[in-house]
Amino acid sequence: MIIGEPLRALISRYSRLLKDLDILQILVLNVFFGGLTLYAIMMIPLQLFSYFTILGVLLFSTFFVTAELLYKRPKLPQKRDCLKYVIVLCLFLITLYVRLIPASPFTFGSIRDTSLHSLFVQVILENKQVPATFQPYSPAGIIYPLGFHPIVAYAVCISNWLIPSAILYITTLFSAMSVLGAYYLGKALSSKWHFGISLALVFAFVAPYPKYITWGSNALVFSIPLYFICLSFVPLLMKERREFDLSEIIFIGTLFGYLAAVHLQPYETLIASIGLWWLINIAKSKRKALSQLKYILVVFLISLIIVSPFLYRWLIWYPYPYHNIGLPEDVEIPMKVWASYALSNYQDIPRALLNGINYFWNLLGPYIVLKVIYLIIASLGIIIAIAKRKNDAFDNEIVQISLVTIGGQMLVLLLAESFLYSVFSPQSIMLYLSLDMLIGVFAVWLCRSVSLRLLKTAITKINPSQLRSGITKNSKVLAVALLAGMLVYAPFVYSTAFHDPQEIRGAYGVWAITTPDDLELMLWMRDNLPQDSVILVNQYESGLFIPSVSHLKVIFPVTAVSYSRSYQTLSILLEEGNLNLTTCNLMKHFNITHVFVGRYTSIFDMYKHKWDSQPLLQNPNFDLVRKVGNAYLFAVSYKYPEVAFQDDFEYD
Repeated sequence: MIIGEPLRALISRYSRLLKDLDILQILVLNVFFGGLTLYAIMMIPLQLFSYFTILGVLLFSTFFVTAELLYKRPKLPQKRDCLKYVIVLCLFLITLYVRLIPASPFTFGSIRDTSLHSLFVQVILENKQVPATFQPYSPAGIIYPLGFHPIVAYAVCISNWLIPSAILYITTLFSAMSVLGAYYLGKALSSKWHFGISLALVFAFVAPYPKYITWGSNALVFSIPLYFICLSFVPLLMKERREFDLSEIIFIGTLFGYLAAVHLQPYETLIASIGLWWLINIAKSKRKALSQLKYILVVFLISLIIVSPFLYRWLIWYPYPYHNIGLPEDVEIPMKVWASYALSNYQDIPRALLNGINYFWNLLGPYIVLKVIYLIIASLGIIIAIAKRKNDAFDNEIVQISLVTIGGQMLVLLLAESFLYSVFSPQSIMLYLSLDMLIGVFAVWLCRSVSLRLLKTAITKINPSQLRSGITKNSKVLAVALLAGMLVYAPFVYSTAFHDPQEIRGAYGVWAITTPDDLELMLWMRDNLPQDSVILVNQYESGLFIPSVSHLKVIFPVTAVSYSRSYQTLSILLEEGNLNLTTCNLMKHFNITHVFVGRYTSIFDMYKHKWDSQPLLQNPNFDLVRKVGNAYLFAVSYKYPEVAFQDDFEYD
């Protein structure tokens, strides 16, 4: 938060866009301004992203914030505002606590996504900038935008965390920060406090995502609060006769570009939603739409500049096999990886729609009753949003954003399913976020109706003339509204408190299988193995974290290189315990010096990808170097390549 304050203060000096933010909105915004600052430092190809640079930025920001507080002497908030802040902060802290409970027993996060993000952070820290490839760990090029990773690198530098641990807990933190991001959006789009608190309440207890994201997707979780912040500027872009200064256009475009650098899916939804809204406006008034277009195009172009290094790599490497450099010649990515969502997989449109509905239903959560309640409330939210859309100009912006982002996400899904090798994502998580906003609209309507009826009865008995003024000023409105909302959402609150921790812990356990034994062995490898060691690892075991923990090369990390046919063959041979001449030759082909066998294998595919340590213990070509619990490290000696299997013997 501290390192983002100088940038926010600079923008506030030249722009009106950030003038009316409250303290919670400023805190949330500063987090991402800090990330944007670190991203800018990382992208400069001068190896500036180092411990001393980060320390210098932190010290400068601390001095700046201290001087700002002493010079400006900010006013203390009013009691009513303090109550709102306390409620939102309590919702955030409850959410953080509930989401830390299932994550805390695990050493690291997903062996797939988290290990890949850990590798990104590792090469950033080693190169002190964004490198072109994963070297020395892999010759494959880096095309994935890295807006999320500077925050992790910053945390690692100032705390001495292990990279995978930092990613696990930062992801959990930003999952809870979706509550603050939702509050930011509701407060920014409505003059009334109801919407900010309502959206915060929905994302604390009702929203299935990002709560149920346990398979990784760390950058997507990080992007959700930023996505809400970006959405708050969309109605301004679409307003008729709204004039923007150049500094404001640059700011909005830069913020949108940073969202794209963090994760493309929310950025695509954002741009598609803006485009859809503009098409609706052009149908209403061509002149109005054309006046908006000049700002929209400039914002879009500026946002592309922010991710232009990665866009450039994608364009120049697109002609290569699988659109990347440094891949083994025998890489062959199965069509099911590329085309699992393709419309061409279905005989007709109705079947594709039924499959999409089934997919949407399955992702909604693990509890059928809560799924039904969720859909009922979301449907009521849509009905009320449409029925009440003209009642209040400010509240109408939330309704418009909710509805247009549903259309934008549907457009992105259609493009992803129609153009298989494009940059569009077929994941539908952003659709749930839009429905959650509509649930927040329903919550406000419900709480208003209940509180108006109760207070109308009470005030009328005293003085009917005080009805309208009494309702807006009476401090009991907040308590009554929250009580009504909690009664409606009681099943979600109960589930969040008593069922979700166990359910989420079980979901984490599918991929978060690293144990303290695995970690101890990796740390030993870091301190004792030579730097030119090449470790063979299983794609379904914890060895994928070796590059970011032990700083050693593995065959292969979770990138396209792992689809090498030679590596796939070698993995199958080890799954079968078949240590023959082919196995030996394939290991020589990859220059493998060691084999890592983790304690656990992912339950995915019913443990079929497990490597048994016993055949390795019984073969003279493999020497046991280190054993910690049930985690093993073998050295490959190649002494007897003709020996396929040695006689059984008992090992202690």
